[in-house]
Amino acid sequence: MRSEMTTRYNAFFTHSVKVFLAATFLTLALPANAESIVTPYISFGNGYGIVDGASLVVTQRPGDVPYMRGEPGCCPEGGYALDLRLGAKLFDLVAIEGGVVGQGWNLGDDSRGGAGFGGGGIRLYLLSGLEQAVGDFGLPIELSIGSLFGYTILGKDFAYTGFAYGFDGTLEWSAASFFSIAFRLNVFTPIYDTFVYTDFDGEQGRCLDGAGLNSASSPIHARGTMDCSGGTSPEAAFLSPQLVLNFYLDVF
Repeated sequence: MRSEMTTRYNAFFTHSVKVFLAATFLTLALPANAESIVTPYISFGNGYGIVDGASLVVTQRPGDVPYMRGEPGCCPEGGYALDLRLGAKLFDLVAIEGGVVGQGWNLGDDSRGGAGFGGGGIRLYLLSGLEQAVGDFGLPIELSIGSLFGYTILGKDFAYTGFAYGFDGTLEWSAASFFSIAFRLNVFTPIYDTFVYTDFDGEQGRCLDGAGLNSASSPIHARGTMDCSGGTSPEAAFLSPQLVLNFYLDVF
């Protein structure tokens, strides 16, 4: 019998395949009068990240004993976040994109922690598509919706890993043909494994139970040596507003 986590992974991959097929179909159906065929770009974003997850205990006492949920310092905090994307815009309507979004808290001391998301996805340019359908608006702005699917890790003394899917809305202003300034709002939903690392390099950790990270119910063990399928993956969400600089290079 498949575990709840396996079912969620399968649903995640099914959704990713659907997104890829939709992007492929849209690319093949693009009009021939689009201004550019391929426009590579790179974007740099800086902002703030907020992690929402009351079950994500990341702090330990001596002996790898987790803090209790609700205790001060038990869980992730808000902090500086960055956003790096590499992509290729096709026909000024859709882009294939890869990227990394990272966030940290308490970066100036030993209690620092962080979260990271990395993967690939697509971006749809809404105003460019509307302009090609009804005519040029003559406005130096663009509105796009992006997606990012891939790997995630979060932790400090304990590390949670798994898959994540995210979406963003981006409003950008074109300062020049090769450069724009944008505001982006990222929203990620992680799907964490039910095995939590207490020693990431040594691949040691604990299974989650129904109450989250509980040292009394799960001893430390090497990854794969115990069945963690009975645990409950903690629910979490990540929100990050970003100020983004985009650099474009027309190839064709």
